[in-house]
Amino acid sequence: MHSLKVLFLVGCLITGMASLANADVIYLKDGSILYGRLVSKSDTEIEFNQRFESERTATLYRPRTFRVDQVESVVVNIKEERLEGLNSATPKGYRDLAEELATQRLDPEAHDLSIRLFLLAARHGDEDLRQYSFASVIRLARSPEEEKRLRVLAHIECGQKRTWLQSDSGSESRIDNSAKSQNPVPQTRELLGALIQLRKGNRLAAAKTISDAATEQAMEPYRSICTWQELRTWSVASELKTEWLAKTLELEIAIENPEWIKNSQRYTADWSELIHQSDGDSLQVSFANVTEFDLNETVFRNGKWIRED
Repeated sequence: MHSLKVLFLVGCLITGMASLANADVIYLKDGSILYGRLVSKSDTEIEFNQRFESERTATLYRPRTFRVDQVESVVVNIKEERLEGLNSATPKGYRDLAEELATQRLDPEAHDLSIRLFLLAARHGDEDLRQYSFASVIRLARSPEEEKRLRVLAHIECGQKRTWLQSDSGSESRIDNSAKSQNPVPQTRELLGALIQLRKGNRLAAAKTISDAATEQAMEPYRSICTWQELRTWSVASELKTEWLAKTLELEIAIENPEWIKNSQRYTADWSELIHQSDGDSLQVSFANVTEFDLNETVFRNGKWIRED
């Protein structure tokens, strides 16, 4: 198994490319795994825009060029012709592709596109598709704040047909079961091992474990420290920032001390209470502002999202 070494050279970062939609991965022969967008590929070299996270305020991309003999493989998770076949008249197409992309757990490009497509399905689908799409996109939320906005929007659009402003009962039962256990369940032990690997710089080993659905479930009791989505992002980022390292260590300590769950303020996701405690801005959530995506742009043409004629 190759160790994960992320190449981070000083270079020009470019922004403002959210209109593109490629979800691509390059595996280098030195063990590095780079996420971003494939620009071109010839017999001699590959041009690639590598993605970096920037605290969700903006996604940064840096142009990279590799010789073909430096690259182990290139994986294209989504082809543009699939996107070009989508439109608001057949919103189930948005959902179908979103479900496929949601399985690409380590690829932030695929994850973001899946969120966008589920929201398009929710906006243009019938009642059943709307409820299904909201339930799916809420699970993909990239932060607690985004999850709150998505739940509020679901409540606005779907009404009281589901308790959108509260977490699923399953998350509560998982918390209770973990609290009763004096020894970590196997999934939690694996999560702890992944945290140690991440802290030591063994990112490839950590990322593979963290991407597993069992790890996502094991993270539920500790969401007040960080979410599974955040942890997954840290495991594939170019570097483990100081504040992320602090959260990783805090998570390790919590897992190693079962009483932490009992003694801490449990995460309950009572969004209705959070809304009442807020300044009221969350009540203005709509499809226009729930994420950074312009959901009025419903078709993909010539490499970008545009509005239908």
